[in-house]
Amino acid sequence: MTGNVNCVELNAPPDSLLNINSASFIELDSLPGISSNIAAEIVTYRKKHPFKNTAELAFIKGIGEKKLAVLLDYIKCK
Repeated sequence: MTGNVNCVELNAPPDSLLNINSASFIELDSLPGISSNIAAEIVTYRKKHPFKNTAELAFIKGIGEKKLAVLLDYIKCK
């Protein structure tokens, strides 16, 4: 897992990043490398455990270090 990266990531303006705690299933499914199964896992996981930082996506089955590294350009958490 990459470090403990908190909320706003560096490579895009904050308003253009997708908040992983409030994004819809469809928005999550549109992220690169995120299938409908992974999007559903994210939604299910965050209902019980809201994300404190983007690195916690690595707890989702199907999201490893490489996929997380790509996603960091598109996501934030609040």
